[in-house]
Amino acid sequence: MGWQREYAKQAETLSSVVAPHTPTPTPSSTLSDAELRTWIAQQQRTLLHRVDLDVTGDGAADTVVITSGPGCGSCHFQLVHVFVRGRQPFEVDAEDAEVGALSGRPGLRLHTGWQGPRRARDFLWNGSGFVEIRPPATATPTPIPPPVLEIASVTSPAYRGTDATLRARTVPGAPCSIVVEYKSGPSEAQGLYSKSADSAGWVSWTWRVGTRTTPGYWPITVTCAGVSRSTSFAVQ
Repeated sequence: MGWQREYAKQAETLSSVVAPHTPTPTPSSTLSDAELRTWIAQQQRTLLHRVDLDVTGDGAADTVVITSGPGCGSCHFQLVHVFVRGRQPFEVDAEDAEVGALSGRPGLRLHTGWQGPRRARDFLWNGSGFVEIRPPATATPTPIPPPVLEIASVTSPAYRGTDATLRARTVPGAPCSIVVEYKSGPSEAQGLYSKSADSAGWVSWTWRVGTRTTPGYWPITVTCAGVSRSTSFAVQ
């Protein structure tokens, strides 16, 4: 490309005068926005292109300085850090930035080291300037609704010596358990074992009420997939 050849030519011309960046004395007074930008630009005399990142930020201003053009075969990039306090620069340093090919074109990955809003951004040279590469938006996962559990029916009153049945509905295939509490403690009647809901979410238990069960209202607790519901039934 023409821009690549032009930058390579400029890089070759400047290769003998490019020197490592050294700290520059800071101004003695607070700078305006325009003055701050101008001061930053003057820090690197051999630049071919510059990209300013948040130069008026409260914490830092970063300037990308290219001392050799993209596509030159031996590209060199510098990231100049300008730290500000009260809008007055007080420190300048520089570091090499990583050069890589992004999307098959010459690119620059910035590692600013500044833990602020403009940290570690990716930029791609498109021939006339740098374009920020943003990661694809991450789809927000659809929230999973909590398991539902409803006690549909229970035999009440239930007479001693006869069967009682409880039916509930929950998530299809959910593991379920039941506890029937009497005066003497949890019932150990046959039929009160753990089971899974059917494909429609229905689950039921049938058990024999003992002939010696104390009459009264007794609580029943059903638990399916970690969700519990309670009801009661009368024994006569």
